[in-house]
Amino acid sequence: MIEYRIHTIDPDRDLPTLNERILRLPDWRRRNTLSYIQPIDRLQSAIAYELLAGLLREYRNIQPGEFQIEYDCLGKPSIHNHPGLFISLGHCRKGVIAAIADSPVGCDIEVIQRPYELHGAAIADFCFNLNERRKILTATDPALMFTKLWTIKEAAFKLDNTLEIESIDTTVLPATQVISTVSTDYVSTVIAYGSDTGFRPDKHDAL
Repeated sequence: MIEYRIHTIDPDRDLPTLNERILRLPDWRRRNTLSYIQPIDRLQSAIAYELLAGLLREYRNIQPGEFQIEYDCLGKPSIHNHPGLFISLGHCRKGVIAAIADSPVGCDIEVIQRPYELHGAAIADFCFNLNERRKILTATDPALMFTKLWTIKEAAFKLDNTLEIESIDTTVLPATQVISTVSTDYVSTVIAYGSDTGFRPDKHDAL
C-alpha cells in the first residue's frame, strides 16, 4: 500500500490562512512550524502536517491528535509507536507532498527551474552519471527531465538515507513503484519498496 497527497501552493490563497493553520496544529508540530522564520516555510510545514494527517485518518484511522512524528539519527521521519507504518514528506516553494506506505517510502517535490544550463547542469555534472546526463541532454525539455531525475534521486535517498545521492542510478533504481507527477511549475516523485524483492522496471513511469 502506498498513498500520497500533493498540495499546490498559491501564496495569494494560502498565506492569508497561515495563522489559522498554525493554531490548528498540535503543540509539538506548532513548535516545529514556528521555528521557521519565513512565512512560506511555516506554510509548507503546516500544510505537510495537514496532508499527512489526512492520509493517516483516511487510510489508517489514526486521528490528528493521536500521532506524533519522530526522527531517527539520520533525520528519517516515522510515526511514534507505529513501526509498520512508513512516511515521507517533501516541499518546495510551489508545492508540498506527503506519502504513507506499509513499506519504506520516500517522496520529493522540486520546482522546475529553467534554463537547464543555468540551474541544473552543474548539479548534473556532479551528481548524475553519464546515462542520466545523456537522457537530460536528449530530452525535449532538459530542465523538466533534470527535475524528474533529481526528484527520483531525492525520493530514493529519503527511502534509504544510508545511500549517497550521487551514487543513485535512476536508470536502474531498485524500487517496485516509482510514481512521478508533473505540473506546470514542479515535479514530484514517490518511491516505495513492495513486498516482493528485486527491481520492477515495468512499474517505472516513462520519463
